[in-house]
Amino acid sequence: FVWGMGENGRLGNNSEENQYHPISLNQYFSFPFQWEENKSITSSSSSVRNKTQGITISMPAKHQDAKYIEVKIDSPSPSASLPKPHISSTKDVLAHSTSITSQLSSISDPLSPEEMALRMMSTLTQTFSSSNNGENNEFNCENEIEKKETPSIISTFTKPVICSITAGWGHSLVLFRCRRITAKIEESDGVIRANNPIATHRSVLFTFGKSDFGQCGQGNISDVKTPKIISSLRNEAIYQVTGGFYHSSVLTDDGKVFCFGASSEGQCGPLGDKKQTHVDVPVRVDIPSPAKMITSGNFHNIVQCISGEVYVWGRLFNSTNFIPTLIEKLSGKKIVSMISGMLSTIVVVADSADIIQTSDAEQLMENQEEVSLSHPQGALNPPVQIGGQTIGNIWNSVSKGVSDFASPLSSPVGSPTSRQRNSSLQGIEETFWTPFTNFDDNQQLILKIRKGVPDSHRLKVWLSVSGCTELLSSEEGLYARSIRAAYTTEEVESATNQGGDLTFDDIPSKSFSSLNGYLPEGFSYKHHNLSDENVTRMQRLLWVLYKKATPHFMFLHPILPDLICIFLHYTSEEQAYFATWALFNQPKVSDFSQFNIPELFSSVVLNALHMCAPDLHDHLETIVDTEDCHFATNWFARLFVGKFPYRLVLRIFDCFISEGILVLFRVAIAIFLLNTDSLLKCTNLSQIVIELDDFMANCKDDDAVLELAYGVSFRRNSCLDYLRSSRDATLPSNLDEISRILDHEQISTLWLWVPLRCRLDEPRLLFSTSTCGFNISTLVSKCSAFNPTILVIKTSEGQIFGTFITANWEKGDKFHGSGETFVFSLSPKMRKYPWTKENTLFFLVSNALMIGGGGSGCSLYLDDELNHGSCNRSSTFDNPNLCGNKKDFDAIEVEVFGWETMRNT
Repeated sequence: FVWGMGENGRLGNNSEENQYHPISLNQYFSFPFQWEENKSITSSSSSVRNKTQGITISMPAKHQDAKYIEVKIDSPSPSASLPKPHISSTKDVLAHSTSITSQLSSISDPLSPEEMALRMMSTLTQTFSSSNNGENNEFNCENEIEKKETPSIISTFTKPVICSITAGWGHSLVLFRCRRITAKIEESDGVIRANNPIATHRSVLFTFGKSDFGQCGQGNISDVKTPKIISSLRNEAIYQVTGGFYHSSVLTDDGKVFCFGASSEGQCGPLGDKKQTHVDVPVRVDIPSPAKMITSGNFHNIVQCISGEVYVWGRLFNSTNFIPTLIEKLSGKKIVSMISGMLSTIVVVADSADIIQTSDAEQLMENQEEVSLSHPQGALNPPVQIGGQTIGNIWNSVSKGVSDFASPLSSPVGSPTSRQRNSSLQGIEETFWTPFTNFDDNQQLILKIRKGVPDSHRLKVWLSVSGCTELLSSEEGLYARSIRAAYTTEEVESATNQGGDLTFDDIPSKSFSSLNGYLPEGFSYKHHNLSDENVTRMQRLLWVLYKKATPHFMFLHPILPDLICIFLHYTSEEQAYFATWALFNQPKVSDFSQFNIPELFSSVVLNALHMCAPDLHDHLETIVDTEDCHFATNWFARLFVGKFPYRLVLRIFDCFISEGILVLFRVAIAIFLLNTDSLLKCTNLSQIVIELDDFMANCKDDDAVLELAYGVSFRRNSCLDYLRSSRDATLPSNLDEISRILDHEQISTLWLWVPLRCRLDEPRLLFSTSTCGFNISTLVSKCSAFNPTILVIKTSEGQIFGTFITANWEKGDKFHGSGETFVFSLSPKMRKYPWTKENTLFFLVSNALMIGGGGSGCSLYLDDELNHGSCNRSSTFDNPNLCGNKKDFDAIEVEVFGWETMRNT
């Protein structure tokens, strides 16, 4: 049974619809052979058995060239016992449920000679009866496998049973096993004989779901919508399957291990080519001795061999091993069960009360000096008690004393002369930040960023995850134009060279007195240790951003000054400008504006403590009110600048620009949890603030904070609900009144998708077919003075979709517009499809309206009467069909919106 998210074929039912209740998947499993139930096997034929003769079964044949069909098994039967897997006992493997263990036992017990003979006789009878009737005599042929053996060899099968199931992040594996009984067919003197059938194990492994890295093992990276057999493993007797984040692992009876899927972190072992990031068919991983048990985490695998040795490969915490590496601490122990989490593994050892938890590579692989974290040994912090339970194991493995050292940053512009740096980052660049790091894989990049970004990669990471790289390529010269708009003509001319280009450093900076009223309370550039040149650049950038946003400064984030200062340590002035605007155009950051920090802090962080630290939550509730949480303002509004050491501020900032404001809540929760014992002793708010400030100022273990921040669970929806209500409070007052098509949630969502400059003013309805009629010339006339605009269409079948247009409404024969253009769907699903950079076919209007091109056609086509159109997947936006399963649609309403302050001049 399956239920949950259906996207990418995750449920295997050939649908992408979500299922909220269990549904059966039985009908989707198709086997390449047939079998007979035990109850249908009868002994109606004549049989003879004794100790010397064994078993002989015969019956009259219905085949025209034969008189009898006979099955003979000599005694003792060579096939009565099956090959034993390297697992000592199925009952010892606690990783399998009781029901699955019983099924394993049912197919591991020897077949009786009588049952083997009867099954073979039944198959022979059906085979030669169908042949006599002119039917296909290849009964029970497994496609390519068995056809080459027919008719000299015949096979029969017992009923397959499920022996192992597992799921990765978006894919699933289901393993069936049965017995295959095979015999060689001989014919002489009118008797067809099958002598001494041999029984072997037969495995059938099905996979389905997301397979963008080949984790379904089908030889491609296409999603698998229904269960499909991995044909390349058809000759392997598989015992156990496990699933990682983007990879899968298989263990066979004879101790072989196969892996397939993503392997950028070594999950599939050494592939020969370091540039190869995935493998879409099973490849064998060489283990020094046969394996008998396996478990997989997100990016690693661990096996125990029959020799007692335990090996690990892949990435655990800050270490990556492409070759299976011995874990000496566990080798030789009798492991009863082991199971892996995202970046950790729990092992149960027989005859011991200890549970060994391994949550980082230093603890797992102390024998590997080249991947050690290499910091001096220090005393472990005592586990934190929360509600009487110890959660210290989450961070004890990385809470050893860390010595700070001064190291100049290799940044291109104005680096500080020295800065403390967490020594655990020393080996990061060599382990998983490699020349082959894929910056286009957003999910993998986020996971890497959480573990730490080395200075040599930080500039590239920031430009990539902020969206700055795309803006730099599509909006060349934007910063120069912004400077010209923010400064006087005389100031601009003084910094313009003979070629007409601006020299940014020659533009006079604005003093901090000029920025009074703009800078948030508590801001100090001295916390950033900026060089004099970068202080000047910071002042100039802030002036340009503030002047560009006037009179809507209230919409700018309180984090802006600190964000600019952090950027300037690694980026140029122009890059900092683009990265800032790119971030502000993303909901993960733009939702940060216009909220009440103390109220938000109380709503999200303190409520989260109610789940993971109820004792602490109850204690804080008695002494902290919502209005008392003003101490959190500087935490969030300043990105912890001036609180944590700067090295940790940088790591939090790395995560912030890649994942958004939720990171700040996670860090805040971790701060409280790491100080649980001391906070429980506080009797007033002042003591709490002093304790937390002292902890942050003297924090030496960055990994402990971030590991716990991402290891603890809190109600993400509580944050989103508050932000949604905060968002609604800042929406233009007329937003719900301007459209006949869109409801509140649809128009609010669309509002978050448009660039920030558009959200700084109230929109107006420029055109509606309900009042202006269905005519493209009227549409162009009404909209010609506005740029940008939003076009929304509602179809006769209820779909709602449209496009954000950054071009003038002028009839012509050429496409125009900019990379800000996007298409979207609002019903039945809310989706935004931005520019892919494949082409620049943004917008064209003549006798019809066309949006996007290439691929299968236009993303959106609308005829001159505005009531008939079509949708396709275009290369410009790589969007699915916006109007559902049908290509064509009938429009019942069309609306266009614009902004009065953005009229064309």
